[in-house]
This record gives sequence, C-alpha cells and structure tokens, in this order.
Amino acid sequence: MSAQPQNKQGRIPVALQAVFLASNRGKEVHKPPPEKAANKVFFRNWLFQKASTSFSRGKKSQIVQTADVKAPTETKKRPALRKTDSTDNLMNPQAYMDAMLRYRGYSTKRYHTLQSGYYNKPSPHQRASYNIHLIGLIRRRDVENFQELMRAGLSSNPCNQYSESVAHTVCRHGSKPMMDVLLERGCDFRTADDYGRTPLHDACWAAEPAFGVVEEILKFDIRMFHMIDARGHCPLNYVRKEHYGDWIAFIEQNADRYWPKRSVAKDGEQGPPELALMKPHSRIVDNPKDALPDEMACMVAAGKLSPQEARMLIEDNEATEAMSNDGSEDYSDDDDSEYDSEDDDWDEEDEELLDVLGGLPQIAIRE
Repeated sequence: MSAQPQNKQGRIPVALQAVFLASNRGKEVHKPPPEKAANKVFFRNWLFQKASTSFSRGKKSQIVQTADVKAPTETKKRPALRKTDSTDNLMNPQAYMDAMLRYRGYSTKRYHTLQSGYYNKPSPHQRASYNIHLIGLIRRRDVENFQELMRAGLSSNPCNQYSESVAHTVCRHGSKPMMDVLLERGCDFRTADDYGRTPLHDACWAAEPAFGVVEEILKFDIRMFHMIDARGHCPLNYVRKEHYGDWIAFIEQNADRYWPKRSVAKDGEQGPPELALMKPHSRIVDNPKDALPDEMACMVAAGKLSPQEARMLIEDNEATEAMSNDGSEDYSDDDDSEYDSEDDDWDEEDEELLDVLGGLPQIAIRE
C-alpha cells in the first residue's frame, strides 16, 4: 500500500487562515493563533522584502533590528536672552508715545514728510560729494578717513539722486563719532529721502539703539516724531520688537525733558511743526565756504583724489590765475602808455606840417 503524499502547507498557516475566516464572517477573535504563527509570517515577509531591496542596490542583505530607531536631530541653541525677551507683551513704542503725549497735553497728529520742508532736491554739490566709497567708510566706522574727506571741501550732507543722504546712513549705523563729524561740517539733519524717511526713521531702525544719536537729532526738531513716510509710518514704527523695552524706557526717562506737561485748556492745541508749513524743495543746502569744485569733489568722494592732492591743485590754480591777472594788467598799461605817446607825437607833427604849408605861397592851378 503506497503512502499518500502529504499536502504542503501554504504560505499562510492553517491556524492563521482560520483566524482570517472567522474575522471575515463577523466573529470576534480574542486569542492569537497557536505557535506564534502570525509573528512568523510577518517576520518572514519582512525579511524577504528587506533582502530583495538590498539585493537590488547591489549590497549584501543585512538583518537589522525591527525596533524604531530615531535619527539624531540637531539641537538648536536658544539665543541669549535680551532685556526685552521676557516682555513680549510690551506696548508698541509708537502707541506708548501717543498715550504719553495725550496725557501731557500734546498733539498726536501726523504730517507727510514728502509734502513738507523736510523734503528737498539735493544740490549739484551734494550729489557730487556722494559716493559709495564715502558710504563704505561709514560702514567700516573709519572715522579718521571720513573726517579727512569731509574736511577736504565736500558738502555738509552729501546725497544721491534719491535724496538719501550721508546723514541717513550715519544714523542707521548709530555712529555718534561719525555724527560729530557731520555736525562739525554744519549738517542739518532735518532732511528726508524720496521715500519720506528722515534720519530719525533710520535711527529707530538701527541694529542696536543709539540714543546718543537720537538725542542729537531731537536737538534739531523734536517734532520729527510726528513725520510719516510714504507708507504712513512714523519713526517709532521702525523700532525692532526686541528693542521695544529700551525705547519705552528712553521715552519715559526723557518725558519731562522733551515734553513738559502743558494745559490744552490754557495753552490751546499744539500747532503743526515748523517745516510742515513749508513747501517741499523750498530749503536748499548751501555749499560750505571751502567747497571743492564739483568735479574735484566727485573725485575726492570716490577716493580717486586725496584731500592733499586736491589742495595742491587748488593752490596751483589760484597761483596761475593770480599770475595771469598781474601780467595782463601790466601789459595793458604799457600798451596804453605807448599808444598815448604815439598819438601825442603824431599830433605835434601834424601841427608843424600845417604851419609849414601855411607859410608857402599859394600856387594858382590853371585849368
């Protein structure tokens, strides 16, 4: 009697198939199949898939742990705490300023800078005195060379074609020594660029508050806080959020100094700023007394001509003009005297000739 061949078990064990059938028929299965059949099937399938993937990449199949391995993540260091990090709910400095002004009896009305005397077209000498080389000295805080160029005869406030001036750049970088150089040259910080931003706008936008620079600006015009640019923003709207606390403290500490209490009932409403009543392009910056010619100022501002060379050229030109003026005067005097003497000689000869001719007998002319 021949033995019957045994049926080979399929890929899914019979015990596990019974669980699937019961589940498909809507029955609840609470016991796992015997002999850990489900785990064996899962592990075999996973191992087969892993091996085929490694083989397709040309690598040897490796058995790895099935536990989830989390990739190491880079931990970012928290930036150092600033003074205002713990005061995220601070009021905006502009809102604080408005509340303080109303409490002390001052106006909070805004005025458009581009429609006032702050905005003026730069003069030819201002544009000739502006160059990226000069701006580079400010960015590098090279006070010595910056002062040397300014003293050579450049404009007190060089500007580009967009009315953005050196005063704007100095205030944006918060450099008090650079500002002192401009003040020495007679710079007027009551100015604005084509976007309506004043130097106070740039001082508020500085990377770090420079209240020494701000105080110098306020000496020119405290009402500059009320001037708005083309976007309708006051200077304090440019303050960075991390500096809110510093600016509010500055305003609070200087409230009595800049805005002493006044009575609206007694003194009336505060009027507009002085320059807000003036038309744009009505204030032209005068050239300094030692102003270089525009062509020479352009070369000095660009670093192509040193201040010493510029002085030598000016002295040579002045000496040449003086010599030419002296020579022309001497030449004209000598010529005039010579011509006068010749005229006198001719007059005397004419008179003698007339006398001789008058003494001769008259000769009758026959026809």
